[in-house]
Amino acid sequence: MSETKKRAFTLELTDKETAAFIEKCYQDGTTPAEVLEGFICDLTGAERTRGSDERMYAGQYYERCGYGFFFPDEYRTFTQWLLSEYGDYSLKEIIDSLDDVKTFEEEIAYLKEHPEECEEGELEDLEAELNGSKEDIERYYQEYTERTRKPDSLEDGIKGVREYLEMIERIKEGGAI
Repeated sequence: MSETKKRAFTLELTDKETAAFIEKCYQDGTTPAEVLEGFICDLTGAERTRGSDERMYAGQYYERCGYGFFFPDEYRTFTQWLLSEYGDYSLKEIIDSLDDVKTFEEEIAYLKEHPEECEEGELEDLEAELNGSKEDIERYYQEYTERTRKPDSLEDGIKGVREYLEMIERIKEGGAI
């Protein structure tokens, strides 16, 4: 089982709602944190789920409240679409490809300025790698634009992906959300 860490989420509740929630938890011999942890694990199907019924009811609650209901595929951001279609792996792949593009462009520029340091075929290999990385990004973006009525621009989409991944890293390091 993965190591658990403390996370901070800011909730907006009235004093009355807060007191009622704490009272309910206290009456039942639990804590607000334990209830929220359990719900999150059940909703996401994480390692510490409480069971199949709990997962089913957490999912039904989430869907019944309309979370995500107002974002049909044709109106999703690039980040939302990638997460729903491919999961967070695709986000990391895009960022890795962007980093590769930058690296390959810098290496190509350097070798063009210093051809004496370039080995035979090295420039062509780098250009092929550069094109492959660009194609990886474009493949995802092309599919997104075909399935979305009002797509983000590629620049805005990439910005959203970076912001999402930065938020995840901040949370992993104990930051609040």
